[in-house]
Amino acid sequence: MRWIFLPALFLFMTGSPLGARPFVFHRGVVNGASFLPQALPNGSIARGSIFSIFGRELGPAAGVSAPALPLGATLAGVSVEVCEGTTHCVPAFPLFVSAGQVNAVMNSSAPLGAVNVRVTYNSEAGNYSPARVTASSFGILTVSSGGFGPAIVTNFVSQTDQPVNSATATARPGQVITIWGTGLGAALNADNAAPQAGDLPVEVEIWIGGVTVSNRLYSGRSPQFPGLDQIVVEIPSTAPAGCYVPVVVRTARQVVSNSSTIAISADGRPCDDPANPLGAARDGGKVGLVLLNRFGSVLNIPPFTTDLVAGVFQNEPAGPWHFNRMYSLPPVGTCTTYGLQGFDLTTDLMARLATGGARLNAGPGLRVTGPASSAQAVTLPRAGNHYGALLGTDLRLDPMLTLFFGGGSSRVNGTGGGDVGAFQVEIPPVPALNWSNRESFARLTRGSAFEVTWSGGDPAGLTLALGFGRGGPDRAMGGFACVARTSSGRFSVPGWASASLPDDGTAQPDGLLSLFALPASATIFTATGLDLGFGLFAQGQTRWLDIR
Repeated sequence: MRWIFLPALFLFMTGSPLGARPFVFHRGVVNGASFLPQALPNGSIARGSIFSIFGRELGPAAGVSAPALPLGATLAGVSVEVCEGTTHCVPAFPLFVSAGQVNAVMNSSAPLGAVNVRVTYNSEAGNYSPARVTASSFGILTVSSGGFGPAIVTNFVSQTDQPVNSATATARPGQVITIWGTGLGAALNADNAAPQAGDLPVEVEIWIGGVTVSNRLYSGRSPQFPGLDQIVVEIPSTAPAGCYVPVVVRTARQVVSNSSTIAISADGRPCDDPANPLGAARDGGKVGLVLLNRFGSVLNIPPFTTDLVAGVFQNEPAGPWHFNRMYSLPPVGTCTTYGLQGFDLTTDLMARLATGGARLNAGPGLRVTGPASSAQAVTLPRAGNHYGALLGTDLRLDPMLTLFFGGGSSRVNGTGGGDVGAFQVEIPPVPALNWSNRESFARLTRGSAFEVTWSGGDPAGLTLALGFGRGGPDRAMGGFACVARTSSGRFSVPGWASASLPDDGTAQPDGLLSLFALPASATIFTATGLDLGFGLFAQGQTRWLDIR
């Protein structure tokens, strides 16, 4: 392995004026692999781990990497200190420094709990920025360099043949893989020297496709690089196949990592996700998705039903590590988790989840025509060329609206824009889903397993169990998505998945739990400028709840 193999560690930012004071952004100190917001339960930084600092004027305009070991306390004029308050301080060891980002190894003697981090560049000391240090908090490195999607995992074929796992270089059940990341805990020797090999003294649990890994061969430092950990495991024989099989690590039975994915197939051939109605988007290209959605909500007011439309048009990058949270569903019977900084639980949540390539201009709006009415969807604020609209509701509003869907298919027309031509798609409704035990979820204890049950929906389709919560004044969002066959009528959400839900510290509703039924297949439409267009109707129910 070489430094260049770790894209999450080396991002090059814009330059800084000579003599400017370093400034670390608010909540700009994060785990160097997961990049999860500090307000989330797993947004901490472990002793001995690699962490990232984002800001401006932090270092030289051209990025500089540490040339050799041992690491020094200063690199290209940049030093980092980690302080309890502003007094008891220990140095961190810079790995990479630039104007916009610094990557460093957290000192294994750093104080635990709330700390302040400060960067000094050319003798100019910057501001103190808060962070939270723990004994262990593992982050999985991902190809996206953002802490989500395909993991940096190597498949063991032989000592000289260990390709990075991908949709074309899949792993097989029973095969040995290495999970790369950071945050297992304090080093066995000096943090700035070549690490001492050996399992670190922390309990490590791993789930692959929701199946507990029983054969863990190694969990410790990589022998070449300070702060870089590797977990070597054998994939369980019962792990599911798929292109986006979730991989999750928990340390000390407390802190759950970010969710990442690997590709698994029974025979090592390229992966496939036949149950995913949006699976064809995995090939990338110019993709459009029009989603019609009806959901019933339970708040602290009488229950109500809402009809929405949302549209996403973007150029999805192709390749063996393609990933988009909207399309890249985990295999049936499994869950994945998410972490986002800042959110709105409205139609633009879809835009936040639909990370991908450049937005495509499909025109000023979408026209939706139902059996008895019509409405216009417009581009959403802050969401680029994504579209959304409230079509109808039985909630008492002023002016009053009525429910939009009912009695048959709805037609969506796009007038076309600079990138996407005019189109029309008829989207049939999915049978209504009844969430049988919804009333039992006024409160949810994060980290605990629970079961959801339902009836109805498309018996050949899928049911999604979605949970989201907000944490802290920064409006960080943590959540999970689980996929089940609708015909099963039930699903058990594991405790490691619900552990992703933050608690805002109040007794008020601070999260939601939803069940949505999807059809077995999407409706395909064509338009000039699109390689693939999907129309999909999702129907379900939502419960607002207090997360504890």
